[in-house]
Amino acid sequence: MLLETMIAIELEKEPFDYKQIHADAVVIEQDRRRFNFIKLDNPVSDETLTKYYIWNALDFATTVYALENREQVKEGNLILGEYPSLDRLLLHKLILAPLIAHNVENIVIETITLGIQIATVNNARLILTSD
Repeated sequence: MLLETMIAIELEKEPFDYKQIHADAVVIEQDRRRFNFIKLDNPVSDETLTKYYIWNALDFATTVYALENREQVKEGNLILGEYPSLDRLLLHKLILAPLIAHNVENIVIETITLGIQIATVNNARLILTSD
């Protein structure tokens, strides 16, 4: 409580620099869309993008675990091959995923995310049911 009061007192002493706040907001928005190379009518929403990245991370984790711990498991993504290296998987998720996400319409990412969700659930099923 004391700390909050001290912060409030200090904030009252300094006026807000609204020009700087606006300039910062512009920079943040530009950085947010740094991978966007195509003008889109319906770009990916923050909520859809968050879900997309969370499911990509879960897919990555379950894929790596399954490939390292289950001999009969193979990667289903044709781009990566049946037994991709950790480096190849990581590059795919860190480079290709953001480029796709920022250059297609929102509905496309929602559809891709659904596919990633299905793949992740399948990975988990294979991990739990395979020897």
